[in-house]
Amino acid sequence: MAFDPVANSAATTAFRNEYNIDNGVPLVGPFTDGPLDNVSGTVRHQRPDSPPSSDPTFYPQVTEDEVVYFFETPWPVGAAGNGAALARLPGGLFGDFPTSWTAEPGTPGGKLLDYDFWSEGFFGAGSPQGSGMTEDFDNDGVLNLIEFALGMNPLVSDPELLKFVVEGNQGIMTFGRDLLLKDFPYVIEYSTDLVQWDPAPDVLVSTDDYIETRKASVPLPLGQRFFMRLKVDTD
Repeated sequence: MAFDPVANSAATTAFRNEYNIDNGVPLVGPFTDGPLDNVSGTVRHQRPDSPPSSDPTFYPQVTEDEVVYFFETPWPVGAAGNGAALARLPGGLFGDFPTSWTAEPGTPGGKLLDYDFWSEGFFGAGSPQGSGMTEDFDNDGVLNLIEFALGMNPLVSDPELLKFVVEGNQGIMTFGRDLLLKDFPYVIEYSTDLVQWDPAPDVLVSTDDYIETRKASVPLPLGQRFFMRLKVDTD
């Protein structure tokens, strides 16, 4: 069932009612591959790459993982129309391997990302060097924890996805927010002395699938230094 959950409110309501999905679970779509059914189908996981210098507003889509599933052995046949769903197993194997999947009861919204799962997917199992929350593997000035929270790629230097600019008399921070991270609080703060920090309200600019683009603006103080930061709470 391919529909835009933002533009098609009737389909969204019917889908949530059919599968008992509350409004706290974000829906993304429509998917462009397909069809997706009980016999076979293709699902790709893509991320935005760095934009070319000739078009800095264009983010090419890079395929991170892909699955072309089937309804018969060696694929889990319990997910072939018998009520269960395909569920990804941990371990970092390619999505096209039948051994990467099992059949489990459907849990829409119940498999939201946590840092450990995200880290293992990018860095591998066992907490290798450079994969800690407060480390910066790609040396782009953005800690791994912040890359996780903002839907960035910790293996690729992409600091342009978290930007600070001065426009007129305003200091402006623009960033992405991953809607698949539930209960992951953050706050934008500003300071003139790096001691006292005050919150800066942010507003929604746009939404692209499960990534929101948000912006915080603060008037620049006259004759004083000015700093802005994005603070993520891990509790």
